[in-house]
Amino acid sequence: MDLSSPQHIYAMVSAEVEAILRGLKHGSSDQNVSEAIGNARDVFDKLARELGADIASLQKNAKWEVFEIAFYGETNAGKSTIIEMLRIMLDEEGRRSNRQQFKQLQSEFNLTEEGIAAMQDRVEQCKMQAAELQAKYDKVLAAARQHSQQLRAQIEVLGQQVAQIKAAAPFWQRFIYLFKQLPAQKQARELEQALNDSEVQAAGSAALVKQACAEAQQQTAAAEDALARSEGQLKQLEQHADGEIIGDGRSDNTRITGRYEFTVAGQRFALLDVPGIEGSEQQVNDEISHAVEAAHAVFYVTASASAPQKGDDGRMGTLEKIKSHLGAQSEVWTIYNKRATNPAVLAKTVLVSKDEKDSLAALDATMQAALGEHYCGHLAISAYPAFLGVAECLVPGSTKANSRAKFLDAFPLETLLDRSSASAFRTKVASELVSNSEAKIVRSNFNKARQVVVTVDDKLTALRKETFKPLAKRLHTDAVDAEKQVDLAMSALKSRAQAIGEDAVDRFVTVTRERIYAQIDKDIGNDDFKEALERCLRQGQEDLEKEMPKLMQGALEKFQSEIAEVIERFKEHASELLEAYGSIDMGGLGERFELKIKIDNGINIPGLVGAVAGAAILLTNPAGWALLAVGAVTAIVGLAKAVWGAFSSSYRMSQQRKAANENLNRIEDSLRESVRKGLAAGWPQLEPKVEALMAAVQVPAEQVRQIDTILGSAQKQLKTIIKTIEKTGAK
Repeated sequence: MDLSSPQHIYAMVSAEVEAILRGLKHGSSDQNVSEAIGNARDVFDKLARELGADIASLQKNAKWEVFEIAFYGETNAGKSTIIEMLRIMLDEEGRRSNRQQFKQLQSEFNLTEEGIAAMQDRVEQCKMQAAELQAKYDKVLAAARQHSQQLRAQIEVLGQQVAQIKAAAPFWQRFIYLFKQLPAQKQARELEQALNDSEVQAAGSAALVKQACAEAQQQTAAAEDALARSEGQLKQLEQHADGEIIGDGRSDNTRITGRYEFTVAGQRFALLDVPGIEGSEQQVNDEISHAVEAAHAVFYVTASASAPQKGDDGRMGTLEKIKSHLGAQSEVWTIYNKRATNPAVLAKTVLVSKDEKDSLAALDATMQAALGEHYCGHLAISAYPAFLGVAECLVPGSTKANSRAKFLDAFPLETLLDRSSASAFRTKVASELVSNSEAKIVRSNFNKARQVVVTVDDKLTALRKETFKPLAKRLHTDAVDAEKQVDLAMSALKSRAQAIGEDAVDRFVTVTRERIYAQIDKDIGNDDFKEALERCLRQGQEDLEKEMPKLMQGALEKFQSEIAEVIERFKEHASELLEAYGSIDMGGLGERFELKIKIDNGINIPGLVGAVAGAAILLTNPAGWALLAVGAVTAIVGLAKAVWGAFSSSYRMSQQRKAANENLNRIEDSLRESVRKGLAAGWPQLEPKVEALMAAVQVPAEQVRQIDTILGSAQKQLKTIIKTIEKTGAK
């Protein structure tokens, strides 16, 4: 196969499969063969449509220019964290642009930890000042109120004194008090003036404090507004912060594959952040399928060192999903992303413990068994601490920022990247994995095209092994059993027919002898004897001709019933087999294929069994079997005629009985021979019909064998396509 371009691999595969289908469209003059070809074509057509859809999807999603690396696994395994770490370490363009905007916003609005702390302090100071002024204002008002109350109490006492003096004074004295103030009255007026002056002074002081309090409250509001604005700016800043793609633990955080392109040392590659594989929504499943179809290498990311588990109760487990999604990949790695939210996890210089190494060895063995030679092994990393170490653009005061400070307090950045294995992983991805990427891209895409054909080939193998071969074998076994039972029925028919013939001859001889003896006992002459013997023989022949068909018909009806029962049982069982095997699950197509084999094709029970019975009808017609008797009687009587008249009546009667017995004995032998010859002449007419019946019983098994043979031929052509892809992709 010479491709003008590697991208033409998809058109080549489609064309080759179409050629196989065209080859299956040639019919046959043999109806059974034609039906078998039709069945095989229907099976292959459905598989070919599945293959066509897969090839079209590959062609749509395949990447030929950029080496694509997919990060695949369950939610919370850390796929996005690893990718975000690499985006920062490898200075990915999108991350670089976001970091520039982050720093610009941070500088413009002073969104540093120090700046935010200063704003928070300012708010607290303003609140404290406002509270102090409010307390002072309240104190001034309370003191003024207390002083006023004291003066009012003194004035009231003086007033009471004046009233008492006036009440006790004589009339004339009271008249004088109208024009002359008492000392108490004079003192009270002085106190009233003092009260008025005090209240005016207190009001002035309170007003000054109140104004200062209002100004402090305004300053507090301004400080709080500035802090609130900074919080809004922090949200804006968060949009550009490192870690924007890292999820929050929700299972649906990543629903669309993220793609991040890099160029390192002249090598172009892209990292794909694939949705978590535990989702069941069609949208997520489609995203996963498209991503792995585009990928040329895949990292299976897991937060557990244990091997992926199988499913149960009909549900796919992680291992089955890995086999389904990654079976066509040419390079698959496992990343064990060790969780570490505390610096203590990285206290040791070795990231992976002995127990974890043992578990990872078992994981590698499981993955190797599932993916074969394309599985490359495992890598261990602790991505979150490494991400925190390189994440300079984090929102001040955020959980990530606080965690970063905690890790960097415990380790220098270089040490943190070494102990988390981030530095080694960066080298692995940006150097080793993407080296010779052009050849890897071709090999990966060819392997996926090959795997699509392999999948159909595997399904054909399973169909042939699990359906057509066992079905053909069981149908053949049942047909052989039916043949044996019909053979037994045929043998029984021959025995019964022979017995019926023998019994009929015995009855013919016995009855005829009784009849002729009755005539002889009447002392008849020889001529009368001859006539009577001929008459008795004819009557016996007539009786035989009437009796034999009924007896033979009964035997034939029994034979017909037996073979009809055998064939009906076969037909019933064959129908059950076809029902069990014929509804074939086409392996993920979402449909079932109904095997179209009609049991009545060539096994028309009434017709074939009727033909068998028709071929045997001559067994019921003994006409001519007894005709020799008349000639024999004439000859025997003729020889004895000359001497019979010379003897006595008793002697004549004994000679007549002797002549009758000799004739009957001769005729008996002749009849038995005629029965044997008649039956022998009938079997060759019957046996071909029985053989035709048995051939018809084998038709279903033969049809299934032919379907299997045709599919086997198509499968050989598929294997040729597979080898061609392997050979071309290896160039």
